[in-house]
Amino acid sequence: MKYEHFIIKYRWWFIIVPIIITVLAAIPLAKTKVNPDLEKYLPENTPAMLAKAKTDSLFGNSDPVILIFETTDVLNTETLTRLKNLSRAFHKANEFDGVISLYDTKSIKGAYGAMVVDPVIKRIPKTEIQREQLRKEIRQNELAYKLVVSEDFSKTVIILKVASGITDEQVVHTIKRTLHEFPGSETVYKGGTVYLRVQVNSDISRDMLILMPLGMLIMILFLLLSFREWKSVALPFLVVAMSIVISLGFFPLMGWELSIITILAPIMMIAIANNYGVHFIARYQELNAANPQWSMKEITKNVLYHLKKPVIITGLTTIAGILGLVVHILLPAKRLGIAASLGIAFALLLSISFIPAMMATMKKGKALKSLTQEKAGIIEKGLSRLAKLSTNRPIVILFV
Repeated sequence: MKYEHFIIKYRWWFIIVPIIITVLAAIPLAKTKVNPDLEKYLPENTPAMLAKAKTDSLFGNSDPVILIFETTDVLNTETLTRLKNLSRAFHKANEFDGVISLYDTKSIKGAYGAMVVDPVIKRIPKTEIQREQLRKEIRQNELAYKLVVSEDFSKTVIILKVASGITDEQVVHTIKRTLHEFPGSETVYKGGTVYLRVQVNSDISRDMLILMPLGMLIMILFLLLSFREWKSVALPFLVVAMSIVISLGFFPLMGWELSIITILAPIMMIAIANNYGVHFIARYQELNAANPQWSMKEITKNVLYHLKKPVIITGLTTIAGILGLVVHILLPAKRLGIAASLGIAFALLLSISFIPAMMATMKKGKALKSLTQEKAGIIEKGLSRLAKLSTNRPIVILFV
């Protein structure tokens, strides 16, 4: 029991040092950035990215924003007036280099041996006859019909080319302000990678603020229901919290950005990192009930002696499995595998050092009644029968 004696003897070192490491790892978290650009998730040498780079070099790199306006008839006076005002406003905005709308589409005809280019809409029709005449002209215009205007004239589109050096937030703000400045009854659908990136950025921040605290709360409730002792809840909780800080702190330390994939790291820590500590706490409670005369140090030594090897093997197996993500084609998945493995490794070290050291400094709690009662409950009976079945008929269990 040399290792067990070593942990007990220098327990304060095994408590203080991990806390210091966690605090240092938390400092870079303030510099954490989010990357919502889905295209950057792929390596640049993949066929798809190479083809995109070639296309961008020929036609320019631009992420157009698409605004679709839906109403019963886009040729009604109110809709055409709104489209005209919006088109002018977007042309004047510095955030856009180009605008394609019904008012920017041309009508190309041949007349007297010459080519005549006119706007599709010269003036807004005021009568039903003028409106139907315009509808007929648009149907005959291949540059407008089924491209800028839908076949049934219930939808029309405005396509905006974003200027270089403009952020996604600026684009979204300008569009929102312009649509508010020229309101209408039409249903507006917004699309494009700009909106996708903004939405992903918002979702990542929201998920981090909701899912992680919710996951921690659920973990605390289940630990409390299982162990009925705050001390037994606090130790696995601390291990999970510290491993989350380590895994997330690794991202800014390496100059990596969070993505919609890498935000799974805290959830993985909640699901995996608390397992090792739970084994120690469960064994502690069993020994505390079976040997009430033992001191906390004696219980800690016994727990650590019997569980350190299986816990280490379990942890290393998990780390090996998580590291399989390193061969994934997506860069965020590779980084998730590395960061999650680091967090699990830290949780494993804490479970065989920090938790025993903390246990040795604490007072013994009261033994659980469920462990001291001679008559076992329904759950205990069920688990006991399942354990006997597993050990007596291992081959049957494997086949099942």
